[in-house]
Amino acid sequence: MDLTYRVRGRSSSIDANGNGECWKNDIQAAPVMTVEKELEMSRKAIEKQTKLQNWLIEKERREILKLQQEQQFIDEQRRNAAEKDAKFFKRAAATKKKLLVATAAPVSEALDFSSSKPATAET
Repeated sequence: MDLTYRVRGRSSSIDANGNGECWKNDIQAAPVMTVEKELEMSRKAIEKQTKLQNWLIEKERREILKLQQEQQFIDEQRRNAAEKDAKFFKRAAATKKKLLVATAAPVSEALDFSSSKPATAET
């Protein structure tokens, strides 16, 4: 079944009377695609899709690696902060203990009147 249609205004399709119109058949406009061309186009489409999928897989792998590195960094920061806090509280406890011992000794000496005699000039 041939379908005839008109193409206007194309310089390459000017007919004999020169008005810029040309009548073409449907067969002339769309060349029939051969099986080889169809296979080649399908193969290229598959290659393109495979390449795209590989790129997406690689992108996802890079994103996962980046997220893992960020998580490791955050964990390390938390661990360092916990160690720093532990050292601080350990030093604070030791300082508190020293202060309690230092303040407790003068109080006990002050309460022990029998052992301490006032110094006199005669003795």
